[in-house]
Amino acid sequence: DEPPPVADTARCDGRGDAELRRLLVRTGVLPKASGSAYVEMGETKVLCAIFGPQQADGHDFLSHGRLECTVKFSAFARRTTDPAAAATDASAAAALSASLSAALSGSIQLDQYPKSLICVHAMVLQDGGGA
Repeated sequence: DEPPPVADTARCDGRGDAELRRLLVRTGVLPKASGSAYVEMGETKVLCAIFGPQQADGHDFLSHGRLECTVKFSAFARRTTDPAAAATDASAAAALSASLSAALSGSIQLDQYPKSLICVHAMVLQDGGGA
């Protein structure tokens, strides 16, 4: 007995199973940032900025640099008008901030930047369902 053939099904955005989202990346979009990018993947649009390394505030001696990552959703990022969505956005933003920090912390040599702070900010301008 042979298993039935797998049908090529369309996803909710119309893509097939093997089809990738459209990708657009523009770098250097914020001149006052140390680095920045505007990224579109499908219907999701995100603006990212990196600041630093810069001197960390406070009087504590830091033998290693510190990485701070924040992800926020713009007020118009979601397609819903549900008032409860703000709490969901805050929870999702906190989880995404932690994930971004975990993803980047292994690739930034913070021991090379004592007493320094590196800030990474991401603003979700439009959430196409994949943020």
